[in-house]
Amino acid sequence: MTFPVNEHTVLRASAVVVTLASLALSFWKLAAGLSCFFGGAIGVLAFRHLTLDADKILRCPPGTAQRVARRGYFKRLLLYAAAITISLQSERFSFGWVFISLLIPKLMIYVLFLLRRIQRGS
Repeated sequence: MTFPVNEHTVLRASAVVVTLASLALSFWKLAAGLSCFFGGAIGVLAFRHLTLDADKILRCPPGTAQRVARRGYFKRLLLYAAAITISLQSERFSFGWVFISLLIPKLMIYVLFLLRRIQRGS
């Protein structure tokens, strides 16, 4: 039996990876651990916002769905822009680690699908 890859699985796996990576990086360099935690938290929050917006869009009438989708897209874009701006202006955060950890939910989707493919044998 294969495990399902849905938004809950991706969110759980992303939160675990962000937490473990932040702890591991904190032992090496505190700024890298804080940056990873900050970027990962924003990435997970943006992914959660995406899932909530998708659910809301599917329930909207066709005339208003495009406006709701555009509004949700700009909210997520603002979250990413705020995280990148804060990482560039702050001395405590490393831009590279924030940027990489913003991508953790997207990377977890690929990893989970790859694991599912390997488990199915195809």
